[in-house]
Amino acid sequence: MRIAVAGATGSIGSLTVTALERAGHDVVRISRSLGVDLRTGDGLDAALTGVEAVIDATSHEAADRDETVAFFGTTTRNLLTAEEQAGVCHHVLLSIVGVDRATTLSRTGDGPGPGRSTTQDHTNGKPPHERI
Repeated sequence: MRIAVAGATGSIGSLTVTALERAGHDVVRISRSLGVDLRTGDGLDAALTGVEAVIDATSHEAADRDETVAFFGTTTRNLLTAEEQAGVCHHVLLSIVGVDRATTLSRTGDGPGPGRSTTQDHTNGKPPHERI
């Protein structure tokens, strides 16, 4: 499968790229340093050519909440719009626990799209009394 990873040069994005490539997928790396700017949309249409799925692992360090909301609002809108134009079928967002309780965007702009929230289990499936 041809999969694009937004934020491909970041900590989580680079690990995601490695895992996808090990699994045999054709990975398109999306990052400003690689010529694709999610804020402006520059290079995004070309990057999504032939892509079937996008994994969004973008991150942003900001001084305040408003700046963070503005950044993710703009980049997510640009990414979803370009995905729709390119015929991308799947969008996976890698984010923090609780992000599903925040205001969300969908391709139609009318609320959250179908999704599933999960967290990593660091217990190896053991009940609490066996983890000690």
